[in-house]
Amino acid sequence: MRRLRVDVILLGRQRLLLERILDKQSQSGRVRSQDTQLLEGLENMLSDTIDSLIRDGEVILKQSQRRMQ
Repeated sequence: MRRLRVDVILLGRQRLLLERILDKQSQSGRVRSQDTQLLEGLENMLSDTIDSLIRDGEVILKQSQRRMQ
């Protein structure tokens, strides 16, 4: 689970960096399609990783609730 948190942080940072690059490119009128595709890929990876983190959290919560009963 800790590994997933690290992945979320790293993917989030990469996404922010790429968004800044795309913003600068759009201001100069030179947005490259491969950069927009990369951003979409990062967003998908980030979404998948967050979903995995939520599922793992739900499993841990259910296990701890069973132990408490």
